[in-house]
Amino acid sequence: MKILLYFIPFILWCYFSECEQPNFPPQIVFSPGNGQTIIAIDEINQRAYQSIPVYPSKTQASFAMKNFPYSVPDSLQSKYYVELVIDPLMNTYAYETYLKYGGNNFNVFPSHWLLNGSSLEIKNNVNFTYQVILL
Repeated sequence: MKILLYFIPFILWCYFSECEQPNFPPQIVFSPGNGQTIIAIDEINQRAYQSIPVYPSKTQASFAMKNFPYSVPDSLQSKYYVELVIDPLMNTYAYETYLKYGGNNFNVFPSHWLLNGSSLEIKNNVNFTYQVILL
């Protein structure tokens, strides 16, 4: 009987307790891949940076941001997200504006940032699709 009295509060505690998924903070810089890749995410100001080595001495840099600095007022760059990818292997760069219902040709950032296949929203780098189980 005494064990049952201890068991009931334990069951109720497990039933009513809540657990949240672990998240990165809204502003973070981290380096996976043996310190060669650098990823910086700023969810508050909606900016992201990614640096990936593509050759021993060359690094591909990518930028994504909302409210492009020094853009013309009421232009597409001042209203929507923009992405800039600098590719040192081909000595080129790619610049694109993510329109609300437009398409995009490239995306080097996490695919769960894409909304309806064309718009972009800078979010957490890890996309948890399931709730964490409390053990």
